Amino acid sequence: MSDRLRVGFVGLGNMGSRMARRVLDAGFPLVVYDVKSELMEPLVGAGAEGGTSPRDIAARCEVLLTSLPSLKASERVFLGSEGAIHSGSADQIWIEASTVTPGFVSRLAEAATPKRIRVMDASVSGGIGGAAAGTLTLMVGGDAADLERVRPVLEPIGTKIYHCGPLGMGATFKLINNGLAHANVVAAFEAFALATKVGADPRLLLEVIQKSSGGSWAVGEYLPKVLKRAFTPGMKTNLAYKDSELLLEVAREAGAPLYVLSAVHAAYEWGKAVGYGEDDYSRMIEIYEQVLGVRVAE
Repeated sequence: MSDRLRVGFVGLGNMGSRMARRVLDAGFPLVVYDVKSELMEPLVGAGAEGGTSPRDIAARCEVLLTSLPSLKASERVFLGSEGAIHSGSADQIWIEASTVTPGFVSRLAEAATPKRIRVMDASVSGGIGGAAAGTLTLMVGGDAADLERVRPVLEPIGTKIYHCGPLGMGATFKLINNGLAHANVVAAFEAFALATKVGADPRLLLEVIQKSSGGSWAVGEYLPKVLKRAFTPGMKTNLAYKDSELLLEVAREAGAPLYVLSAVHAAYEWGKAVGYGEDDYSRMIEIYEQVLGVRVAE
């Protein structure tokens, strides 16, 4: 295969559209599909080809990348009636970059192996900004030789590409990473609402914490949004809930108790219940503000 593999990309939401654009701008022939056809238009206008279904995309590419919002969407795209499984061919490489369980990746490989299709999981972290800039962290599970074959496709997407182990290990790394990040966010919201209630200056508190042991990427990313009341679209509460639900599923299968992360999951369930499901999850600060009768802002 040449270094200009023909790439298919399915799933053009906040992350996928930016990842696909990076691949296109790097010079790879690209064919794209999303169930919302209007999301294809910017990429087609920039030089990509449009597809009609995952099945159609898989018939027209050597490497298939996906970035999808749910496990059900991944199952439909790969294994549904118009799924990629029906047209995928030998030596094709499928890269599942959605947040899924390692169990799903294994099932996908079982379905693909009889057709000699290679499967990898390449979970990503770094948010919309990282996707647009091509600075994502990629957590890859699968065969090392397959990774080297598709590395030229992945390098425009991420500056940090880790081979985490066998198939499914990229998904495992991603779920654990997201569990920690989402726990950080909930803990920070609780702590800053409390701090405001007892009279602390939240702006100064953020500055001090970020230079102390309580600092973290999640605190630095989301508390400034809260203080400025800039709840711009990013990680939706529904997606954080989905991530934690998948992590709890992995834990149940492993027989591992997750006391703290179960409580974090309950917090996101609360956020969904009060109507913040489609909002950036920084808006969940309002739940704690309402309970304590405060406003966490500059």
